[in-house]
Amino acid sequence: MELNLENLQKKMGKKAKEYANDKVKATKLIDDAIAKAESLSKGGPIEAIYESLMLLFGIGRDWSNGSYKGVPKGSIIIIIIGLIYFLSPIDLIPDFIPVAGLVDDAFVLGLVINQVKSDLDKYRVWKLNNQSA
Repeated sequence: MELNLENLQKKMGKKAKEYANDKVKATKLIDDAIAKAESLSKGGPIEAIYESLMLLFGIGRDWSNGSYKGVPKGSIIIIIIGLIYFLSPIDLIPDFIPVAGLVDDAFVLGLVINQVKSDLDKYRVWKLNNQSA
């Protein structure tokens, strides 16, 4: 399988839509992804995208709790696909292989971040404006 978002959408789209339609389930997915990312934030491929990853988690969390409504459903689906892939221990390079097992996860999450960059930029501005209020 070639590693790109189009193939992942075909493979995981149905499951991602289930998460997108169940905000409790989506919140759990986000919380699990945050815990995994935090445990991997020092060194390795996840460290390089950690700041953007936290923004990705933030938009997901604020969407799921209803405080941020400015993200399109399609972007939420893409984000969820990335999180499902990140949390799956069985992917292109299994996570149990030291360091290398996270390279594909970081790659996929980087693709997701790039795909929803304009949404993340809008969210960053929204977040800054709402933190100071």
